[in-house]
Amino acid sequence: MENHLGKTTPSSPNLDLNLDLPILSSVAQHQTSALANYAFGVGSEVMLTPEHSIEIQNNIGADIVMQLDDVVRTTITGPRVEEAMYRTTRWLDRCLKAHKNPETQNIFPIVQGGLNIELRTQSALQLTKREVNGFAIGGLSGGESKDDFWKMVHLSTDILPEQKPRYLMGVGFAADLVVCCALGVDMFDCVFPTRTAVST
Repeated sequence: MENHLGKTTPSSPNLDLNLDLPILSSVAQHQTSALANYAFGVGSEVMLTPEHSIEIQNNIGADIVMQLDDVVRTTITGPRVEEAMYRTTRWLDRCLKAHKNPETQNIFPIVQGGLNIELRTQSALQLTKREVNGFAIGGLSGGESKDDFWKMVHLSTDILPEQKPRYLMGVGFAADLVVCCALGVDMFDCVFPTRTAVST
């Protein structure tokens, strides 16, 4: 299945399905250096701001809209991780202000902080102070050990409220699903099912 501007359609043209499924959109996760990108098929440079990201997702009509965040690899440490965490929090406030359809589209903020316990804790605590209907856990599954990965997931779910959905971004291998469900994660997305189906 693929999401084309708010319509969930079969990824194979041979399938004729009439489905009305919830859509979760994310314009993209971006590193600061990647914010100025060339628009696909147009060839012109586009600056993706938090406001533009939300405008695109509002226009798509997604049920769940993701804030624009600043992602660094989990193998990076030091000031860059802190900078990304603070930037993500600032961008969340800009995204919330720009969000035009809060009554029909839920915006999920994204916990960042790399593998730094203090930064990830601070990020999660800051996000819980905003009026949102769910949360995403981002910036993981990027080369860190499984032990570090599960510790950061557990740290995040311990802080995020149980009564709101907790979405772990980009994770979908079977073992990760089982362990992360036990740690309190409610939602996942990953190319694993598609990749598995294609290779069988």
